[in-house]
Amino acid sequence: VDHVLRPEPGLLGARVEDGKLRVGHAQFSALLIQDLAIAGPELLQQIRRIGLQGLPVVWQGHLPRRAAGWRDQVNRDRRVLTLAEQLQETVAWVDSPADVTAALRSSGLQQRLRPLPSSTNPSQLRLNRRVIDGGEVILLFNEANDNAASSFEIMGSWRQAHLLDPGSGEASPLPLEGQIVSVEVPAGRVRLLLLQDAAQEQSPANAGTAPDSVWDWEQWQDPSVQLRPM
Repeated sequence: VDHVLRPEPGLLGARVEDGKLRVGHAQFSALLIQDLAIAGPELLQQIRRIGLQGLPVVWQGHLPRRAAGWRDQVNRDRRVLTLAEQLQETVAWVDSPADVTAALRSSGLQQRLRPLPSSTNPSQLRLNRRVIDGGEVILLFNEANDNAASSFEIMGSWRQAHLLDPGSGEASPLPLEGQIVSVEVPAGRVRLLLLQDAAQEQSPANAGTAPDSVWDWEQWQDPSVQLRPM
C-alpha cells in the first residue's frame, strides 16, 4: 500500500528521513518505477540518491537511454546513459510486473496489502493509505482499461472490512477469511477499502453511532454539499 510512487515533479523534492521517502505530507517505504523509457538526468540523479540513502528502489522495465526534451539533448542524453549504468548498482531491476511483488518483499518491505498469486493484474492498482483511529482507509485506483480482481493478504488484525464505491455511496461488507480479502475494481474507477477493528455495531446499518474519529457512516451516506460532485 505504501510503496508505489510514480516519477513526477514531486519526486524531485522528496527526501529520505527515518527510513521513509517523504513527498510533501505523504511517506513511502519503497520506490517503484515502472516503464520509464525517457527521463531527465535530474530525475535519475534523484532516484539514485534515494537508493544510496538506503530506501528500497525497484525498477520494472528498461532503463532510460535518452533524456526528455530537445534542450542540450546531446549532453543530456550522455548524462542519462551514465546515470542508467550507475542505477544498475543501486536499484533492484525486474523484467515484468509479475516480478515486482517478489522484488519488494526481498528488499525487506512489509506490504500492508500483499497480492496473492490468484490475483488478476494487481500491479495496475494504484494504492494510497490513510490511517484513522481504529482502522485504515485504502484507496484503490484501477488506471488500466481492464477490470482488476485481486485477493490480498492484509497486515494486521481486522474485525470487519467494507468496499466503498465513492460514485454511488454503496458500502459492501467483505468477508475476512484469515486476513485475506478479495476486491474487484472496474477499469478506470476508484474503490475504497475500509478496514476496522471496531465492534460489529459500528456498521452502515447503525450510521452515526461510531465516533467521528473512527469512521462517520452518516457522513458517508449523506455527505455535505461541499463534498458532493458538481
